[in-house]
Amino acid sequence: MKIKAIPKKIFQRAYKYFMLALLKVYKLKLLIHKKINGIKNPIIHVYSICWNEEKFLPLYLKHYCSFADKIIIYDNESTDNTLKILKENPKVEIKTYKTNGKLNDFEYLKIKNNAWKKSRGKADWVIVCDVDELLYPRQKQDITQTLQKTDKTIFKPEGYEMLSETFPTTDQPLTNQTKGVKSKWFDKKIIFNPHSIVEINYYPGCHEAEPIGIVKYGEQQFYLLHFKRMGLEYIINRYKTFANRMSKNNIEQKMGMHYFMKEKEITDEFYRMLKDAKQINPENDDNRN
Repeated sequence: MKIKAIPKKIFQRAYKYFMLALLKVYKLKLLIHKKINGIKNPIIHVYSICWNEEKFLPLYLKHYCSFADKIIIYDNESTDNTLKILKENPKVEIKTYKTNGKLNDFEYLKIKNNAWKKSRGKADWVIVCDVDELLYPRQKQDITQTLQKTDKTIFKPEGYEMLSETFPTTDQPLTNQTKGVKSKWFDKKIIFNPHSIVEINYYPGCHEAEPIGIVKYGEQQFYLLHFKRMGLEYIINRYKTFANRMSKNNIEQKMGMHYFMKEKEITDEFYRMLKDAKQINPENDDNRN
């Protein structure tokens, strides 16, 4: 007698509820750990993928080290001072992944969809972002306070593309040195509860996701500021470098093709955006356009 295959929807539903039951055990483990060690604030882990980020990395670390308990960096065999900077920071754990020296968004996607699961039973919240993506609270309280009070399980921050004519320094707030343009492309679901979200299901680029689990959205609590355009020279050099690293898979699937923009196109886009940009104060709701 031929056995019928289990319908996909039934299998997915069974997997979801099995995992939610299992995640209660991980959550209990975390609660016991926090109780024993007298930890009252939510524990936050940050996951990022990195390649040759020596310039922006000090700004990234300064920001996330101010509230995160641990930062896990997946380094794609950097050849500059990236690893040296990371090794000097006690909050950072380095993991290396190899792509034969090429930019491969499929490996990138695999890491972002799965790496954060290692924080189950260890962290209340995970942030999955790029090195040039910094999360800020909207309210006049820090991120830890915001997460402590919420009943949401995942957030969709309000995204902005940030610009600066010169590369910023670490001696003053980044938002004082840059301006931003609102971008729904960066309303990315980068922060969520790993005991409520079973799968995040990012799409290529991670600008979209279809999370499954106990999905309760918060949409007004955070900004996601994307600091890619930090001076025209910086962005032109980055685009050229990434274009030279493009993998065959990326080119075939037309992923990351903006890196092949010509210098004039990059320049025109930069100044067009800079003309429309305004100062962004993460604690000021007047930022909205």
